[in-house]
Amino acid sequence: PVINVDDIYDHPISKIPLSEIIDSVRYIPLESSIDAIIENPQAVMVSDKYLAIESYSKPVKVFDLDGKLITEIGRIGKGPGEYAFLSQGTLTLSQDGEYLAFADQSNKVYLYRTTGQFIGTVDVESRIINGMEFWEDQLLVFQKNIYLPEEGGYQLRLFDMELNCVDSLMFHTPVKSELGKIMMKDQLIRYKEKLVLKEEFNDTVYEINSKRQIEPSLVFNIGKNHIPSYKITWDQANYEYFHCRGIAMTKTYFIAKLSGRTRNPRPGTMADEFVWYNRVTAETKMS
Repeated sequence: PVINVDDIYDHPISKIPLSEIIDSVRYIPLESSIDAIIENPQAVMVSDKYLAIESYSKPVKVFDLDGKLITEIGRIGKGPGEYAFLSQGTLTLSQDGEYLAFADQSNKVYLYRTTGQFIGTVDVESRIINGMEFWEDQLLVFQKNIYLPEEGGYQLRLFDMELNCVDSLMFHTPVKSELGKIMMKDQLIRYKEKLVLKEEFNDTVYEINSKRQIEPSLVFNIGKNHIPSYKITWDQANYEYFHCRGIAMTKTYFIAKLSGRTRNPRPGTMADEFVWYNRVTAETKMS
């Protein structure tokens, strides 16, 4: 299927009932001890057994689903098992709750048990890591080397639970002439057994199937409001056009978050809108 944003952009904004997105809501009050306090949370990951919460310049904390603090993961520092700031969007939990992984801002990958045991770290030799997900009994790392002078590109690498690289699922190099001032984030998400990937330079959304094959799933076409070039300024990109800031999936919907221009463009003003593609009826809305 092809999602054409132009076809729905001039229509009235829709309201999406909460019942179409979620099946249930659970409130988990976190332990209120001094050790359990969360300062400036940056990300929350949920598995079948645990919550992992990233705080700015603080160790990752693991809670059970009743809100009890289980452990802190490692320490802030530069020694073995220590790390500095986490790279945005890389914190991930295995679905069974046994493992936790993330990358720091030097793009080293760290692997721990959720009990706090440090397993190891590996330098994946990448300038950018845009996402990590546990997949079956392995860790999938989506990395980019696009700024290397002679070669580089997108690569999905699989690591075992000792951080040995066991496979590479994809490697390609974008057209170098497309590189410029504007850097948009790639997206790698997991929904149940599905892994879904969208690259910044490509309108196609890919699924990684159970045979570890990468297949096109849908085309997300922003249309007339798409950034015409990655060489334009940050102000132009964010105030005059749209770019895809994030994707998500539910049982019914594929969701894309668009950031950038307002419907009545004003200097220095940007907005977020959401595109909702119903995977059952093929209906598309914006909110």
